[in-house]
Amino acid sequence: MPVGTNVPLGIMFCLVCNRAMTQDQQGSYDGACANCEDMHMAECESCGLLSFGDFDIMSMAMNARRRQHLSATVLPYGVVRYRQEADAYACDGCVHSCSECGTEWLTEESAWDCCPAPDYDSGPIRNYMYKPTPIFYDIREDKENSPTQRSAWSHTPTPMKLYMGVEIEVERAADYAADFLDAAGESVSEDPEFVYLKSDGSLSSDGVEIVTMPATLESFEEMFPFNATNMLRENGARAWAYTNCGYHVHVSRSAFTASHLWKFVKWQSENWQVCQSFAGRDSQQWASWHNEQMNVCKTRTSVAVKSRGYHDWSNRYSAINLSNRATVELRYFRPNLNRDGILRVVQFVQAIYDYTNQMRFADIVANRYDPELMVEFMEDKPRYELALQYIKNNNII
Repeated sequence: MPVGTNVPLGIMFCLVCNRAMTQDQQGSYDGACANCEDMHMAECESCGLLSFGDFDIMSMAMNARRRQHLSATVLPYGVVRYRQEADAYACDGCVHSCSECGTEWLTEESAWDCCPAPDYDSGPIRNYMYKPTPIFYDIREDKENSPTQRSAWSHTPTPMKLYMGVEIEVERAADYAADFLDAAGESVSEDPEFVYLKSDGSLSSDGVEIVTMPATLESFEEMFPFNATNMLRENGARAWAYTNCGYHVHVSRSAFTASHLWKFVKWQSENWQVCQSFAGRDSQQWASWHNEQMNVCKTRTSVAVKSRGYHDWSNRYSAINLSNRATVELRYFRPNLNRDGILRVVQFVQAIYDYTNQMRFADIVANRYDPELMVEFMEDKPRYELALQYIKNNNII
């Protein structure tokens, strides 16, 4: 419509095709006409995300206002399009490709099962796609021998209780894989009880990834096979000295309410330099604090914590990886084979969880993310002893 022309009352313009439309011609999406929705709107069959399909909105000849509006509201996580291999409509974040043949699937499990390698379920070093049924460990009172306590397990987590499973990447360790499992009390051929070894694409052929089942802090301290990691170290295995090695902590999403997860992510995003100093690692390749996902965590935390599985899958290499369905993965720690080095990391994560859990609305309004307040919270609590000692000895906060 020419500039200066009066627009009849009730007439709007579609943000996609720019044609005039009445209220009755508007589609279900505010700002788009029903015709554009019918032709181009698509819904992800996995997560329900809506976008304008294969219609290349950003290449259209439109003014800056329309481009900005559409990119912010219609395409926040990626385009939904028909995937020939998956035979489904899906967004970028919900498609998983088989590493062997490239076939696209809507779930990780289907991608893993597409072309399974022969060593997924046997051998001292499992294939990197190996994923056993999780066992959740928790300290519980021993009714028969009270007041002693012991670790008990379940296949389902207790809601609002933090379980942590770790991945510690180690080089120069593959030759001692069977010895590690023997020292840890695990079978080479059977499903793991608490710990197992995997290969990993970031490691050499002589590297392994030590992986544990999810456990509460106290159960982790009781059950982790420190004798086995000491054996690896004494035989020349190394983790701290290799920049390609990381220490990842998976925390259970079932431990959080929506508001607590927001605070948990927000505290780390606000204090990323403190976290990086504690971690002893600055890896832009494997645990970036500055990629797209982490920039969203810092500036639009609510969007980040709700975007599980929706964003570009490459963003799993963020310092805080939010792409997993059941866990939030903290990838930024430097690995260690020493007992204190392993424990201080899980204690630090537990401290962030506990501190942010007791933060109230007034604390958020007052922006009480000062790390010194968390140090005060950690004082005189034995469960944080190693983490607090490391913070003070190294002047981290």
